[in-house]
Amino acid sequence: MKKIITLFIAIVGMSAGLCAQPVTIAELTIPVSGGEDKELCYGFAAGDEILFSYLETNNKKIKEVEVSVWPGQSRYADYETTGARDQKINVPSTAVYCFRFKNAGLSAERVIRVSIRRRPATAEQRHFDTAVRWEERVDTFYRKGNKEWPGWIDTPETKMRRTLVRSDTTALTILEKTERVFSRTGVFYGSNKAEIKFSLPQDQFLPDRRAPEYSARVIGWAFWIGVGDEADRSYRDANLKAVSKLADAAAGFKLISGATGYGALALLALKGVSMFSNPPKGDNVRYSLWADTSEQLDSGNSITAYRRMETPLQGGFTLQLFNDNAIDGINVSVKVLAIQLVQAWRDEPFTIYRRMPAPEEQRQGTVVLRTTRLPFASGN
Repeated sequence: MKKIITLFIAIVGMSAGLCAQPVTIAELTIPVSGGEDKELCYGFAAGDEILFSYLETNNKKIKEVEVSVWPGQSRYADYETTGARDQKINVPSTAVYCFRFKNAGLSAERVIRVSIRRRPATAEQRHFDTAVRWEERVDTFYRKGNKEWPGWIDTPETKMRRTLVRSDTTALTILEKTERVFSRTGVFYGSNKAEIKFSLPQDQFLPDRRAPEYSARVIGWAFWIGVGDEADRSYRDANLKAVSKLADAAAGFKLISGATGYGALALLALKGVSMFSNPPKGDNVRYSLWADTSEQLDSGNSITAYRRMETPLQGGFTLQLFNDNAIDGINVSVKVLAIQLVQAWRDEPFTIYRRMPAPEEQRQGTVVLRTTRLPFASGN
C-alpha cells in the first residue's frame, strides 16, 4: 500500500525554490510627510497568500494603513498603529493590490519599513510578474454651473470565474523494498539479475482536463538504490542531515524526521537537493532504469545511486539490477518517492461593469476631459 505524507505548504524552512517559500516583492523604507498619502501597488496571482508587515521606525503612530484590491475593495485596514507583522491576505483571483499609508495633517514625518511577500499556490506561479502596468484612460464629464456628471453609465454584469481554493503537495511512496540478488556462481539459489517494476500514479482531472474542479498530478519523483548495511546507514545519515537543514521549520510539523525515513528523499524529489553520499566501502550493484517506452533513463555501477526525475511523470518503469560478484550475493534496497500536486477549484460569481454612453439628455453642457491612470497586473 502506498504511504502518503502531506507536505505542509506553510513550512518556511524549505530552500527558496519551493512554492511554499514566500517570494519577496518589496523591502522598503518610505517617508510619509504630514498630510501625505503613499501608495504601493503590485499584481498578485490567483491563489497567492500575501504576507504584509510594516513598522514605524520611531514607534510613532501611523494615521491609517490600508490594503485594497484596485479600484477600492478594502481587504485590510488599521488606524493609529505603529506596525504589524505578517498580516495574511488571500488572493482569490489575479488582481492589483494597493498598500496605502496615510499620515495625519499636522503630524511630523513618519518613516515606515515595509515588507510585502507572496506565497504562491503552485510552483508554476512562483515566477508570476508582480509589476503593475499603468495605462491611461480619458474620461468625459459634462458641467453646468457648479454641477458635474459623467458622460457614461457603468452597467453591472455578473460573470463566473474559476478560483483556486486548495493546493496541497504530497509525497507518495511508490516503492520501498529490499531485493536479494545472488552472485554469478550462486545460480543454484537464484539469478544474479533482478527486475523491479513500478508505475507512477496516473494524473487525474475531474470532471475533465480542460476545466477541472479537482486535479492530482505528479510533478516530480526520485529514487534511491543502496547495497547492504553501509548503504542503509548512509541513508539514515542523509535523513539526519535533512532534519538538521530543516529543523526549525519542520519541528512543529514532523515532516522531516529520521524516524519516518522520508526526509532526504522527499527533499531530493521536491528540490533536487541531495543529502545523500556514497559510502567509502561496500558492495556495488549495476543498475539500469527503463521507461515502458523502452527509453533508458539512468544507469550506473555503485554502492548507492539516487536521482531526481522531472520526466517522464507518467507510466510504468523497470529497474534492472545486476550483481557482478563471483561469490557473494547482495541485498539491494530500493526506494521510489513521487511528489504529487493536488488542487481544487470552484466557480465563483464576480461583477464587471460595462461602460456605456449616457443617454443623450445627460450629455449636455460643457465637456470636461480627465485622464485617469489605471493599473493592470502584468502576470506571467
